[in-house]
Amino acid sequence: MKYSHLSQLEIGYIAGLIDSKGCFGVSRKKPGGGKSGNTLDWNIHFGSTNREIIIWLTEEKGVFDNFYIGGKTKTGKDFYVAYLNSKESCKEFLETFLPFLRIKREVASVMLELIKLYNPKRGKRYELSPKEVCLYEKIRRLNSNKGGRKK
Repeated sequence: MKYSHLSQLEIGYIAGLIDSKGCFGVSRKKPGGGKSGNTLDWNIHFGSTNREIIIWLTEEKGVFDNFYIGGKTKTGKDFYVAYLNSKESCKEFLETFLPFLRIKREVASVMLELIKLYNPKRGKRYELSPKEVCLYEKIRRLNSNKGGRKK
């Protein structure tokens, strides 16, 4: 298991970081590219101006696959983004960290449910089921609120 080397304390600490500055996303694309199709792309990311915490999460602890500079803040600081973007990586992350999340627990829980339901190997003409569409839209709705909280 990817996260078996982490202590319960580290998992709790990282979950707190994710509750604060993390995001759980899913987007739809057409099989040949484009938007609003029936193929889902997954991502979990964490952003910070603190490069050391990003290095700790990616290179030292292996929580995220990689990171990039996502731009600059208004004050000119680099803004770093650590991320996971495969279905399998996101599933394992969610199964490990979900019990420790508080603020983003609902959106993470819905994402995990969708990941478990979604099967992209059903063919090129595969249509998302009504349940998959409902979960996808719920994630989008939760993400449109601050921190995944209901308004």
